[in-house]
Amino acid sequence: MVTLVLFDIGDTRLRTRVERICRDAGMDRRQFSAFAGFLAEDRRERLCERLNEIVAAHAETEDAEKRKQALVVDVFVLCAADAAKAIRINREGLRVPELPSPRGVVIV
Repeated sequence: MVTLVLFDIGDTRLRTRVERICRDAGMDRRQFSAFAGFLAEDRRERLCERLNEIVAAHAETEDAEKRKQALVVDVFVLCAADAAKAIRINREGLRVPELPSPRGVVIV
């Protein structure tokens, strides 16, 4: 299934860690604060666990000033049928975006 991770994080260090975790999970950056990837359920669960761990650890050490910064991570799961209905709108107009696909293993 296609997994989308969207985040709004004010702290640069935490944001960088979230980005690295998404890339390590095999996801591709779609926009500045958005990653997408085809993840099996177990990989998605591990991704969410890792994201929760670092957000919780960060929240424990926040001072009053840091608590004013944005800190939210959303994880969405789309089945193939719903993902196929995605639309991208940009300067070239309306089109269907390229969606993540399962990564294969190549044996040489």
